Amino acid sequence: MLITLSGLDGRRTAAVAEWLRQELERGRRRAVVLRLNEQVGVYAGLRALRRRLGGGPPSRDVARSRRGRVRDALLWSRPLRRTVYLVDLLIFLAYRGVLEQVGGRVLIMDRYFYDTLVDVAGGWLRGWLRLFAWMTPRPDLPVLLEMRPEEAVTRPGPTAVARLRDRDDGYRRVFRRVPAPLRLQGPDLDAAQRLLGRAVRAHLAYGADHAS
Repeated sequence: MLITLSGLDGRRTAAVAEWLRQELERGRRRAVVLRLNEQVGVYAGLRALRRRLGGGPPSRDVARSRRGRVRDALLWSRPLRRTVYLVDLLIFLAYRGVLEQVGGRVLIMDRYFYDTLVDVAGGWLRGWLRLFAWMTPRPDLPVLLEMRPEEAVTRPGPTAVARLRDRDDGYRRVFRRVPAPLRLQGPDLDAAQRLLGRAVRAHLAYGADHAS
């Protein structure tokens, strides 16, 4: 079973993913959490290599320099990220095969390719967005943790709120193409976890009934 968690606030998705893993294991279901941005794909591999070689994230001075801006423009350009997206899909399928199908675990994704589509699909023709959404493996339970941009902002200021509003619009566009997502609204984490727990139990029971 594949469960994916997406949304504006990455801290909430991480907290809910870990809570769900513990809940499943208390119910004697093996589960594992994968963090898309840290453990799966090309950029995650580059970050891990940098840490292994003793490097850390670029300093603010470097990031603000002309060289840093050029580097970021190349590394995070949408054309490159669209190419990397296809490679990351193949890497993810390998992870999924080992953990879910061979290992028999419930796979919980803290962020998913739907979050990546929000970043890379800006300005695309609708046909491209439809194509990439179609190519993305469909989760058994896709979850969108919805929050108002004003609630999700960590650094106050009109620029930060405006950026989150753009991302919120992106999530709305992407999730229009996601079949039957579970939308958990508002900042109440406990309420979101209760609703998610009921939905996961219903999916597991449905799967057990059809397997027997």
